[in-house]
Amino acid sequence: MSFTLRGLLSPRPRLGLLAWASLSASPLLAGCESDPAADETGDETGDETGDESSEDPCNDPLQGVMRFEVVDGEPATTFIELPFPILGLSDLAPAAIGDFDGDGHADYALGRRISFGPLGPESEQLNLSLSGFSPTSALALDVDGDGSDELVLGLSHSENGTPSLAYYTISAAREAEASSLSWAEAPSWGQPELAAGDVDGDGLADLVSIGLGSFVIFHADGQGGFEAQPRLLDYPLEDTATAISLAQVDGQGGLDILTTHSETFTSSLLVTTGLEGDTPSFTSSPIDTPIYAATFGDFSQDGIIDAAFPSVTSFYLAIGAEDGSFASETLAFESLVYASPEAVFSADFDGDGRLDVLFGPLGDASQELLFAPALAGGGLEEPQRMRVLDFEAYLSSPAIGDIDGDGAPEALAFASSCQIGQIE
Repeated sequence: MSFTLRGLLSPRPRLGLLAWASLSASPLLAGCESDPAADETGDETGDETGDESSEDPCNDPLQGVMRFEVVDGEPATTFIELPFPILGLSDLAPAAIGDFDGDGHADYALGRRISFGPLGPESEQLNLSLSGFSPTSALALDVDGDGSDELVLGLSHSENGTPSLAYYTISAAREAEASSLSWAEAPSWGQPELAAGDVDGDGLADLVSIGLGSFVIFHADGQGGFEAQPRLLDYPLEDTATAISLAQVDGQGGLDILTTHSETFTSSLLVTTGLEGDTPSFTSSPIDTPIYAATFGDFSQDGIIDAAFPSVTSFYLAIGAEDGSFASETLAFESLVYASPEAVFSADFDGDGRLDVLFGPLGDASQELLFAPALAGGGLEEPQRMRVLDFEAYLSSPAIGDIDGDGAPEALAFASSCQIGQIE
């Protein structure tokens, strides 16, 4: 089953997609606040009350994904039912979109589960065995160059927090083969963030993870895998890295690493360049606002990478310079609601060639989305506020990709629906 709800509280017709990062958690299914006591009463007092309770769609919610896209210049929010079992919180952290089985259809990975496309209630599911590890980050990457994607997961051991990376090759028969990457000599940290791209300039995608005080880089080996021993690169900040991205900053060699670093009273933006050589360079820029998540891109439209990040009540831009530094943050706009500082993403969602920003309100699950379109000439407009009425989504872990093959990006997030509201 799928149904679509369109609408925007702002009179402007433009909207894009929303992507998410990180899950802070509630054990309840989103949007379904059924009363356990009422259920017990139904069981104890007879069939009449029990039948009444069973008619409440929140007692048996649909589970699936919420998809955001732009259709004919207007926002569209679609719920797609998937044959998930009842999911626990540990299943909802990381997500990725890619063609994992090589059949030409985009697939959706949520935690250790892969739903094969086209997505719908009949989608075939594959559950991966993680051997005592919990997934903390995910991405799709064609590791071996065969035209289909591998699912790459950042992992944390459920008991001792030992970090690890693994990638899963899915056959045409939809069977998984796992390859593990570890770094016993690196400082242990239980929540590895993950990025992929060519950082050494050899034309092959490498994996970059954040360790405690260091970057952990697995270089591609040129044979369809990664070197067994990672490169450990200490960064010159005591503050923990909280987000990572790869982009071309210095115009030379491979991609550079951009990270945010934040403690209680200090924050910094760090750019690491020259990774194709033996002596990388670091450029750190202090920021007055605590940074828990950020998105990087050319928001000023001057050809140089900038940073965008929310606080609970405001949204900021830090404009980048040619030397890899960032100017002090400037206020882009005040949020319309209390914003989640952990749910922010950027892309050209409306197809105008400029980067837009999407973010969600504070909370575990939401029926509201906030979208700030790019201004012509640089900067961001005041955010538009979108409300969906018939389901709620966990605004966790971005999964951005072309899920329907139309050439435009969509965003997916786990959602549950009580089937209340307009169905098209």
